[in-house]
Parts: sequence; C-alpha cells; structure tokens
Amino acid sequence: MTEHVKLDDVVSFLNERLEVSKFDEVESNGLLVPASDVVTSVAAAVSTSFHAISRAKSAQADLLIVHHRSWPEIDLELVEEKHKRLRQNGISLYGAHSASIALPASRTAMASPKRPA
Repeated sequence: MTEHVKLDDVVSFLNERLEVSKFDEVESNGLLVPASDVVTSVAAAVSTSFHAISRAKSAQADLLIVHHRSWPEIDLELVEEKHKRLRQNGISLYGAHSASIALPASRTAMASPKRPA
C-alpha cells in the first residue's frame, strides 16, 4: 500500500529542517511549483533540467527537490516551459539552494573534499 502525505506537510517539514526562513533567497528556497496536493514518491536532482523532470516522471515522483531552480537569467524562456512540464506531470518542485549549502554536513563536505585513494 502506498502512503500518501500531504504536500503541505512535506513542505513544512523541509522548511523547518532546512531553516529556509533564515535566507533572503526566497525565490530559490521552498516550494517553487505546486502541482499535486499529495506526495507518495520524491525525486532529487542538482538542477531543474528537463532530464531531471523526465526522470522524476519515470520514477512516478510527486515531488522533485532540487539545489538549483530554473534561473530566468540562465534558462531564459525555458523557465515557464519547465514549470509547465512539472505541472502537466503532477510533480511539485521544491528548491533548496542556500538552505542546502548551509547544512552542517554540506559545510563539512566542502571544507574537506575526499580524494580518491
């Protein structure tokens, strides 16, 4: 049996855990594109690419969590097309840019990169 969790509950959990209210970069942290009221499966990617959206759809994800949102100055006219594709496929988009960089594990990983043996 698949468990359904309300999107609002997942967003509240992520907002609290990632402390998104601490960051001025509102447009890159938090729920960016609401597309479904429930979450049964989550996908994650570094960037909001068409490939990531396609893979999330293949995985039957209801929520895609990304580090990089679609930036208008980089993606130009593709931003709305990506958001449309997300909505058409019932995939909500959550961004965690500054919020994920500020996590203690992220700071530790960036400060001491692992070198191949």
